[in-house]
Amino acid sequence: MRQGPRRARRASCNAWTADGRERCDTRKHQKALVLEDPNARLEYDAYVRLARAYRDIAEKLDATADQMTGYRDLPIARHDERAMKSLDACRSFDEFVTVERELLGYLTTALKRDEAMLEQMRGMCP
Repeated sequence: MRQGPRRARRASCNAWTADGRERCDTRKHQKALVLEDPNARLEYDAYVRLARAYRDIAEKLDATADQMTGYRDLPIARHDERAMKSLDACRSFDEFVTVERELLGYLTTALKRDEAMLEQMRGMCP
């Protein structure tokens, strides 16, 4: 038995997330800013810094996804069953699932907010 499919799923998720940077370009929004307004200049500069940071994150996600994909065919290693059933192992995995759940909650909230904003924007577009 291999753990490859699980690793591949996680790598695919990372690659999908990294690919989002290509579809989530903030430069179109930046064009709407009136740069003579000092507040608009602050927002513009913030977007530039964030875009740079997101690009760096995406590159790291891409590299990690590639690395994980390379591990796809590793055979399952022997594990100490007592250690796998230990309280520490259970707590660690519980924390991992909690973080996933928190991320899902954040994304769900963000999606609802963004869908409402998109609906408003569609009402303004020709």
